[in-house]
Amino acid sequence: MKTNRYDIFQSISQREDRTLSEEDAKLVSIANDIIRTARDGRKDEAESSTCSVNVIELNEIEQRAAENWAKCHNCWIPISKIFDIGVPGPSGSESDTYIGADGYVYKQNNLLHTAGSIVEAITRFLMHNLIFPDTAYQFVAFTGFAGRSIYPVIRQQFIKGGTPATQNEIDCYMSAIGFSKMDVGKFCNEEFIVSDLLPKNVFRDQTGDILIIDAEIKKKYREE
Repeated sequence: MKTNRYDIFQSISQREDRTLSEEDAKLVSIANDIIRTARDGRKDEAESSTCSVNVIELNEIEQRAAENWAKCHNCWIPISKIFDIGVPGPSGSESDTYIGADGYVYKQNNLLHTAGSIVEAITRFLMHNLIFPDTAYQFVAFTGFAGRSIYPVIRQQFIKGGTPATQNEIDCYMSAIGFSKMDVGKFCNEEFIVSDLLPKNVFRDQTGDILIIDAEIKKKYREE
């Protein structure tokens, strides 16, 4: 099944069986603004199912659209000010983290897991929020180097006193919310494949609840 980043975004953002939270509605609005700009710039490639997309150019259009949106909506953090949002915390392959004084963990997403696409990153945020609302991502701002690389900044509630969950606890939790185990840390239901659910990405809070901090999520298609 051939699809593109905008098809996937629309299928997630327009689900009829869920009412968007205020934070998710903000993510959808930002992505739609970026998509409109991208389609204006490369309409044939972005909308056609037969034309090959110049991914690098499309990503560049998204970057400029995100930068313009951020500066118009007072949601721009110069990269030189990024340390103002919190104390640097552990960093992974996808994000640099900062621990805020307001009870949130801030994440500067580097877009490596979405091949440079901001819209695909937002789609991943929405999928996480749909499956794991207890650790929902909230959009904060865009940051980066003006005229060059632009990155989204999101936040999650800090889990005070949290400890890594065991793999068995993770397996039981995913089963309880309707996912079948495919491999260690990898699960699926009829719509999504969720992976990288290892103790480093899953916490047990002080009341014993299992909370998914980070996960790799993608849409499941018939051939998979």
